[in-house]
Amino acid sequence: MVGGGSPEQVERQLEEWARQAEQKAERYQQMGAAVSAVSATDSTSDGMIRVTVNSSGAISALELSDQIRNHSGADVAGQIMACAQRAQSKLAAQVAAAMQATIGDEQSTIETVVSGYEQRFPEPVQQHQQSAPPKYKRIGEIEDDDWDGGGSVLR
Repeated sequence: MVGGGSPEQVERQLEEWARQAEQKAERYQQMGAAVSAVSATDSTSDGMIRVTVNSSGAISALELSDQIRNHSGADVAGQIMACAQRAQSKLAAQVAAAMQATIGDEQSTIETVVSGYEQRFPEPVQQHQQSAPPKYKRIGEIEDDDWDGGGSVLR
């Protein structure tokens, strides 16, 4: 705090504050560059799809193997989205590491930014395998006991 003291002491203190502010601004610039460089990748277990997202969560690279020819468009689209979500959920940890390396003494800032990433890109919920679609019978295949478990339709 600038208080009493000689003009030289006050000047030295002001110079020290200015130097600290410059150092902090430089570290924050480094942090910004490090966070901007963050990316995350995820792929399907069979390697058919590989998705990379940038620090804002947008897809920056998409690789598809020739295996996609054996899958429906809806299946491929769903797998791409799932890979993207899993990749996005990895961003928070990478952002935390980049921030820790540059402004590690600013824990509250790191926690605030990382919390924002965790809220925007949560861990994907495991989707359960869909059960087989119900079997339908053609009109000629329906038997009397198919209607109500064996009882008569007319009561």
